[in-house]
Amino acid sequence: MRSAEEVRQEVCAVLAAYPPPAAGQLRFLITAGPTYEDLDAVRYLGNRSTGRMGFAVAEAALKAGHQVLLVVGPTPVPPPEEAVTVKVRSAQEMAAAVLAALAWSQVLVMSAAVADYRPEKYTDGKIHKTKDELVIRCVRTPDILASVNRQKNKPVIIGFSLEPEVDQEMAEAKRATKGMDIIAANTTASFGESFSDAVVLEDGREVFTPGNTKEELARYLVARAEELAKKR
Repeated sequence: MRSAEEVRQEVCAVLAAYPPPAAGQLRFLITAGPTYEDLDAVRYLGNRSTGRMGFAVAEAALKAGHQVLLVVGPTPVPPPEEAVTVKVRSAQEMAAAVLAALAWSQVLVMSAAVADYRPEKYTDGKIHKTKDELVIRCVRTPDILASVNRQKNKPVIIGFSLEPEVDQEMAEAKRATKGMDIIAANTTASFGESFSDAVVLEDGREVFTPGNTKEELARYLVARAEELAKKR
């Protein structure tokens, strides 16, 4: 795993190549994909996120003429070729990348499925099978949005929640607690798929009808981010 400083240096080098935004052009910082939390040199804790939703938002923002920086966890799905991408592995690396690029961004889209826990201990090499049970103690990973909310001049924040079924009350509570402007509450059925069953909430109101493609949802989120950014 790379250190936070190594990630920060990579992000800063990437951002140094961006020109100043043109009139009406926004800077989108988008996270996508899963994070992998290593147990040993062979095994990790992860999830089935492919990054397709974040990639769709990146494509929509680029087509709208905006600047985009993608922070991507491990996924076999390639990101958009035209998107500038920083690859990370763990929640700690993703947190470092987001915080390094936060002052640059005007819109933050947190579509990555960031692990909530990581193994407390990393074992060099491989853990071998024994006659005993293997007990893995886990600790919390960094809460990226909590760190974002401690910063001044926050960007427009769009987040996601994931449950087996949409729970609008839970999603709205998460939106308010995490300081998001918008939350898209989707279900595990959309993992790796082209469709989105997300219900989009803003101030407790449902503002986007579910049952559309991820591309349609992405275009809506980019358009709404543009409107909110103009008011900042």
